[in-house]
Amino acid sequence: MKVLVSAFEPFGGRRVNASWELARRLPPCVGRREVRTVRLPVVYGASWPVLGRALAEFKPDAVVALGEAPGKGFRLERVAVNLRDGGVDNSGRKAEGEALAQGALSAYLSTLPLSRIAAALRRAHVPAEVSLSAGTYLCNETFFFLMVSAAGGSCPRGAGFIHVPRDAHQRWPNALRTVLSAL
Repeated sequence: MKVLVSAFEPFGGRRVNASWELARRLPPCVGRREVRTVRLPVVYGASWPVLGRALAEFKPDAVVALGEAPGKGFRLERVAVNLRDGGVDNSGRKAEGEALAQGALSAYLSTLPLSRIAAALRRAHVPAEVSLSAGTYLCNETFFFLMVSAAGGSCPRGAGFIHVPRDAHQRWPNALRTVLSAL
């Protein structure tokens, strides 16, 4: 099985992004899973082209997109919404109530085995929960376009988004191996 893991560059004036710190430390293989990682920009409209190129080049069987968010545990996101209404990106742009894609569905559901991944993380003593929404910032934007692509057949059906806490790379450096093993 080939798995693509995406994560974001730092944003909001921080020097690190826990999602990228976790992703970049993954070995090229986790069990029988061949793993590739890609770092995404925190700029509206720019993350999906980078992820799309990685999908086309690697042709994975599954995609686990990661992002950083405040909190105490991993949040496995269930729904991506067709809305951009978040904070300021790294280019200084602020989005306010914009549709991501005219004519697209209002929302898409993750196709990752969320309950199984959450249970595996909890068994590894990593706090994890299934969350209803990825919000409306760049994490949601990336998740939404990933799921539009999956629905259209140009991306694997096993795809979804996970938010990690800001200290995840320090507290649970091997948590992503657990996630990948649960796929």
